[in-house]
Amino acid sequence: MNSGKSWPDSTFVWETEDQPHPCGSHWDPFYESPREALGSMPEILTQSIPFSTFEQRYPGPCEVPGSWTKGAYLTWPSGNLGLIATLRTIERRTELVNVHPFTQYGKQVTMSIERVHVWSSGAKAQIECGWGESTVSFFDLTFLGSRSWYEAGKTCDFILTGIAYDAKPASLEPIVLDQDSAGAEILREGLGLADGGDLALGVEELSVFMRVEEWDRDDYWFRGPVRVVKDLDDWLGQSGWRVRVCVMQMDSEDAELDIFITSRVWSSEEPPQVGQDIEGTLWLQGRLWWASWSAP
Repeated sequence: MNSGKSWPDSTFVWETEDQPHPCGSHWDPFYESPREALGSMPEILTQSIPFSTFEQRYPGPCEVPGSWTKGAYLTWPSGNLGLIATLRTIERRTELVNVHPFTQYGKQVTMSIERVHVWSSGAKAQIECGWGESTVSFFDLTFLGSRSWYEAGKTCDFILTGIAYDAKPASLEPIVLDQDSAGAEILREGLGLADGGDLALGVEELSVFMRVEEWDRDDYWFRGPVRVVKDLDDWLGQSGWRVRVCVMQMDSEDAELDIFITSRVWSSEEPPQVGQDIEGTLWLQGRLWWASWSAP
């Protein structure tokens, strides 16, 4: 991608305070209300541990402007699964910007950066990337410790994770197109089918990954076959499953995503099974795993 602008203007889009990002729903898989977790926040913060970022291990090729927000991350109860807190430093004062559920586990995905949407706090961001033939946006868990590696058009490896707001076995009822509809006519022509009668389309192993337009840019509706299931124990008091789902079918390699589903949001008496089609909505989060390019 070449916008004609130099870094960082070629990559970063700065939002204003009137662009809201409601985060209360991120707690739904775990609590009736976020107050259940936030009420213990002073104690949690004293027991938290620093979370290492990519830039701490590999300083980036681009120099971040001195005026940009500085900060760090704390996790609780461990650096693997639990809560992550974003801190920012302003005039020698440290502020708590945000706390939310997180996991460092997920699926490694190679994507091309298109743009980075920086929230008005300067401490949080969503990254818009090309994933195969599609464009997806995810919440960056470690933006403050990765941003010097971000440049539009560059390819990086990210760890992507979906946290389900709700999930259930998908319906396998075929989609029926009326015999006189434009869709049925196009399909008959493309498949060489005879005219006449409604057209029934099977949906078994159908993969879909679609942004929920009325929500934030990192919220998605998904559907697809389950490839792997692993039990999940005690994530903020919840059990459930880590489920790898094929969310997009591509010519070269299917796009798979690890989706964490707590028992609280799973709408079935039986747990997810390998080979089963499931569907639901999720929050897509991620972090930089590897970037190998150098600045020109």
